[in-house]
Amino acid sequence: MPPSMSEKEILTFLETRKADQGSPPTEPLTAVHRYLQGSPVKHDGTVHWYCAHTPSAVHKEIAVYLIYFFAFNRTNIAGEWMDQLEKLVAQCEGCARGFCRARSVFTGK
Repeated sequence: MPPSMSEKEILTFLETRKADQGSPPTEPLTAVHRYLQGSPVKHDGTVHWYCAHTPSAVHKEIAVYLIYFFAFNRTNIAGEWMDQLEKLVAQCEGCARGFCRARSVFTGK
């Protein structure tokens, strides 16, 4: 398992990815994905990445970045991310709408 990253390290990683849209190194990407997978679960059993209930701006930024990355790259963690994303948008209308807005940022380019 890759070492964990602080929120500051994650934000720095995401900023470098904006400047270089090439394939990122596996270790930091996996650590960023694991951070998102560790999102807090609400009392009703839901997890939020794209709506007002998202735990932090960092979680939302990671979730938006991973849309782009997984749209163009198939990695061993893509399946995990897709499974969680499907549950997330099925359970929360706000996350479903937020995901669609975030996705349109990349398809509009």
